[in-house]
Amino acid sequence: MPSQPPPSYPKLGYPLPDQDPYGISVYLPTWRDTLGWASRDPAVLAQLKTGYPRFFIPHVVRELASRLLQKANPLLSDARIDQSEVSALLIAGHRSALECQTYLQRCGSTESVVLHATLAGSIQMVSRSQTLTKDNVSYDELYLITHPEDLALEAKAFWQHTGSGISSRCAVYWLEYNSVMPREIPMKEAVKAMSILHDRIASSFSTDSIKVAPSDVILYPTGMSAISQSAKAIQDWRGRNDIRVAVFGFLYVDTFKVLSRIHAIDCVLYGHASSQNLTALETDLENGMKIDALYTEFPGNPLLNSADLDYLHQLSTRYGFLLVVDDTVGTATNLALFPSCDVICTSLTKMFSGGCNVMGGSTALNLKSPWYNEIRQAFSQQPNEPYFPLDVLVMEKNSRDVANRVRKASSNAENLVNILRSHQTVSEVFYPKGIASQSVYDRFKRPGAGYGFLLSITFRTPSAAKAFHDALHVAKGPSLGAKFTLCCAYTLLAHFKELEWAAQFGVHEHLVRISVGVEDLELLKTLTCNALDAAAAAAAAE
Repeated sequence: MPSQPPPSYPKLGYPLPDQDPYGISVYLPTWRDTLGWASRDPAVLAQLKTGYPRFFIPHVVRELASRLLQKANPLLSDARIDQSEVSALLIAGHRSALECQTYLQRCGSTESVVLHATLAGSIQMVSRSQTLTKDNVSYDELYLITHPEDLALEAKAFWQHTGSGISSRCAVYWLEYNSVMPREIPMKEAVKAMSILHDRIASSFSTDSIKVAPSDVILYPTGMSAISQSAKAIQDWRGRNDIRVAVFGFLYVDTFKVLSRIHAIDCVLYGHASSQNLTALETDLENGMKIDALYTEFPGNPLLNSADLDYLHQLSTRYGFLLVVDDTVGTATNLALFPSCDVICTSLTKMFSGGCNVMGGSTALNLKSPWYNEIRQAFSQQPNEPYFPLDVLVMEKNSRDVANRVRKASSNAENLVNILRSHQTVSEVFYPKGIASQSVYDRFKRPGAGYGFLLSITFRTPSAAKAFHDALHVAKGPSLGAKFTLCCAYTLLAHFKELEWAAQFGVHEHLVRISVGVEDLELLKTLTCNALDAAAAAAAAE
């Protein structure tokens, strides 16, 4: 019997964590609800109070954008822009704002302009020739990038894939500032928290042979912002925008799309993190293919395969390209990836925070990389992506116990994997331990560490998958790495419009992904067994 009662959850469309206005996940309790969200069913969308902040522009951000647009009406009139059919994205960084304008112009917008707004009330048009400097912790200025309503989907794509939009905490503060007595932003505390985060992240990546300096860690407001800006740093390093990038393995959906769609980078996809694709990559390089960087994940999301980083690193040194690894799923607590890559990008939103109520990202540079000096200079010359101070404070507080959470969640996940693999309704469990690439993962696993908190499951029948998902009494919605267990119908959320394409790489429509939390293990076992019973009943009824 479990030592604590089953948890309770909010209604469909409400934030996770429950009653947290800054919760970054949204409760989608059933398979049907997720399908409704993915297919944009009006009946489901009408019930959404929130959503994952990159997939769903928060209502409070939309309200702030509307108010600032109204204030900018005279400027728009002077520019002869029809204000009745114009919306705007809100972005904190100057460089990202100009990148957004460039992307929208590439999509066909001839009237997108960039407006600079300050908390003091001024709004002015920004020219591309302006050079503005920013501190990394900033809160008193924003950028509006206007776009016609018929390019709303393209604007939303930039928001989603780059992760450069402002946070809901930032929007709330700006709205409150102009309506009530403003809170004082604790800037000294935020600057100190930024320093602590640099130290904490640098220490987490360090090994006996490599000591990562805090100055070699760059913080961003989201994980995708870290990925996006790393690509811009590579362009700066090469001195040109027309770089070519290899993507190795089936990576998180937005990584590929920010590179190919937003930044218009020539991407070569090796969609399986397999020895066959490693051979194919090497053959292509031997035959003269030139690439500037290779992006991969360790392990991958959602199939949890581990690419052979040592071999990829040998190829990168031999052929002169940068090896960039996203370690969000693996975590620096479980894995020591330096010196076998040049750059590590991490979504701090996930397990590093664990609170599921704040966004953040980072990159860390390998001191022993043959291109360390050049890459460090490229990153240091980038305009900093502003990180809203109140978000910084939450991230620092949340991450104080990250190592203990990773160890507990990893242990819980490994126990659940053993239960799942022995059940007759389960076709396959994807987890770094017990699959073909375990020996690769083991090569980088820190002494005494685990195999991570994330696992994915396929079932012998679609009905079993749906029944398991619906009967598993845990939080359900997008994101991963929360301290509470979070389940989702992953492929519907990430690849609904490209199901056949995703299936080619083993990411099937009825895949269930579970991000295991730090709850009592006996409770998690009971909940899992109950869900498996429901899967068995559904399979028997067919």
